[in-house]
Amino acid sequence: KTMGSMTGAGPAIADNNMAKRAAAYIENRVAEEAEGPVTLDELSRHCGISPWHLQRQFKRALGVSPRQYDDALRMQRLKHSLKRGDGVAAATFEAGFGSSSRVYERAMTALGMTPASYAKGGKGAEIFYAVSPCRLGRLLVAATERGLCRVELGANDNALIEDLRDEFPEARAIGRDDAALGRYVE
Repeated sequence: KTMGSMTGAGPAIADNNMAKRAAAYIENRVAEEAEGPVTLDELSRHCGISPWHLQRQFKRALGVSPRQYDDALRMQRLKHSLKRGDGVAAATFEAGFGSSSRVYERAMTALGMTPASYAKGGKGAEIFYAVSPCRLGRLLVAATERGLCRVELGANDNALIEDLRDEFPEARAIGRDDAALGRYVE
């Protein structure tokens, strides 16, 4: 017997390896294609396990569902395209969203502002943030009155805050408000 099978770690390691394989597949597909999210059936065929088992293992290993992971990667592509100066329509297509209406539906929860405002460096936005310790270092959570606009892990509070200011150079105000964001960083 291997050490993993004797300690009971074997299945956990196999689950993590499967989740890594599934995450890599999603990452590659999002990077190479702009035709919508990976389906659970497609991903389960790739990994060779049932959709239900895949969903459960993926969420246990990464903390989010495959669909949530795919959506987050597409939103990162959207943000990158907007910052690069692409228009909202072009950025929407490049990120793999079917229409700009789908992007606007998600913008408030993923950007905390409209895509056009995000593209302009958060022009006019009032952003508040909190920083807290977590198992992986320091966690910064930032929001506008419309929703979360940034969640980032790092080692240093000052670097996290500087990155926030760099992402939103045109914001009207950026200030710390631990009380308002406490529920996100506890």
